[in-house]
Amino acid sequence: MNNKISIIHDFQAVFLVNGRFSESNSLIVDSDQVLFLTVLPLEPLHLSYTLKIVDSKVLLGEPFGKIYRCGDELLLHLLPRFSYVYTTEPHQPPADTPKLLFECVKSGELSSARELLTAELSVNIDDEALREFFAPYEEAISCGGKYYLTASDQAEEYYFVLKQGKIDDIIAKE
Repeated sequence: MNNKISIIHDFQAVFLVNGRFSESNSLIVDSDQVLFLTVLPLEPLHLSYTLKIVDSKVLLGEPFGKIYRCGDELLLHLLPRFSYVYTTEPHQPPADTPKLLFECVKSGELSSARELLTAELSVNIDDEALREFFAPYEEAISCGGKYYLTASDQAEEYYFVLKQGKIDDIIAKE
């Protein structure tokens, strides 16, 4: 049986798929096929790495890639690999508003979370509803304007409607 794997990442990269060059962000693979995916970042800040994927699971290179099921398709979320730099300040990529909202709610900083919402949405939603909405999720992933909320090995896609840089609505993709 063939599976479609969509690759999501927030850094520029090309790939070697079982040794063959690819710029595509989606793959069609047999479920029992062993897949070696080498990620070649295009930015000098990041290092390359290889993942071994078997039966829709990352068996080698786990810290840098995780597979989620989103409806009928599989999402492979790739993280950047940084070279070791000795500094007191860790590298923090700029956070976007939906990811920042997720992080604020999960850490209990609801006043900071409310500052990321438009006045209309902030008035219409209470703190408990915010907590309940994000409670089942473990991570927020952004890729090219798409946002995924993940729990275990499942992902759900959401649209975050922004007005003047603040979140005005959150809509689940049908």
